[in-house]
Amino acid sequence: MVGEFTVIVLGVLVALAVDDWNQYRNDREVEAGILARMADELVADGADLATADWDAHARLWVLDAMLSGLGDQQAARRLTPERRDSLARPVFRDSLRAAASRGAADSVDLDVEPLSIFRYRPEFDLSSDSYSEMMATGSLRIVADNRLRSSIMRYYRVAQDQSENEQGDAGYKDRLEDAFASIGVAPGDSLSLGDLVARAHGAAPSFAVSLRRAQNSIRMQSVYYARIESARRELETLLAARVGGR
Repeated sequence: MVGEFTVIVLGVLVALAVDDWNQYRNDREVEAGILARMADELVADGADLATADWDAHARLWVLDAMLSGLGDQQAARRLTPERRDSLARPVFRDSLRAAASRGAADSVDLDVEPLSIFRYRPEFDLSSDSYSEMMATGSLRIVADNRLRSSIMRYYRVAQDQSENEQGDAGYKDRLEDAFASIGVAPGDSLSLGDLVARAHGAAPSFAVSLRRAQNSIRMQSVYYARIESARRELETLLAARVGGR
């Protein structure tokens, strides 16, 4: 009788071990699939972030050029050749080509058509399908690497915080468009930088104030983009080690 009981117990233990192994193998397959998709999404996010950051820096440069033309000495000091040249760096041009689906153009000439950069696109469109799937199915818990799991949560939290901040400060675009309208121009108008500055000379003092306020909002965007990119690179590195090591 003892022998029969032992056989039963062993049978149950073996069945449980098999179930555990099958569950482990299934979890690893699910994890591998989601992480592979997430890695692809991070590549798209990287191009999107680079484009959004280029947009932000280009807008800041145009606004500084306008303010400099209005006699703002601080803005004039920021218009260094190095800063101007950075807007034509290959990394930015490549990112613009990679983001063509967002309507980004790689032939923007800020001296010839500075207002073209104010045709607003979504600043950063987070690719979050894989993360949403993780949260909806509870599969984040099956990510075996604790550091990777923390990095996933950090990246999407930082990116979502930026999205909420942009929504909260979306009014700066309307205010800037109103400022442009006060000198008879609109985002996207074909007007050289020199002509744009000439138009601004007759503007009320509040015009320069509106430009500076817009700059503050855009600078904060750029700060957040840097935070997102830092978190993205960390996650991308961990994913490469995890997915590539399978």
